[in-house]
Amino acid sequence: MLYRLSLSLLLCWFCYPMGGRAESKEPQAVRKDYWVLVSLQAAALIGDVESTKKCIDKFPEGRELNPFLPRHPSRTRMYAQAAVVITLIDYAAYRLERAGHRRWARVLQTLPIGMNLYGFQNNARLLRQNPVR
Repeated sequence: MLYRLSLSLLLCWFCYPMGGRAESKEPQAVRKDYWVLVSLQAAALIGDVESTKKCIDKFPEGRELNPFLPRHPSRTRMYAQAAVVITLIDYAAYRLERAGHRRWARVLQTLPIGMNLYGFQNNARLLRQNPVR
């Protein structure tokens, strides 16, 4: 279910029309859809980190698949690493948008949403299938 939801969300953003309105003469720094994607990134990140922590606590033999983190990272370390990556991605998307490459900026911003939603739905599936010990 969540896998389908994440795929449909990505398809919506890829197919989202990136124009349609007449552009104003005064350049707008950042559009509303930029901030919508930043908010979706934060929500997907929180879901992924919290479900990963629950899985690691529930299954001691389990491990984090991120190669930049240890096998059993702390919650703080997961949030810190993800915050750095998402900040860099959002900065690159901001620069792309300012350079006039709005579609590429949106594609770049949807990548961490898809990855975090995939991680969240995978962790949720593991937690749902295996009973509490």
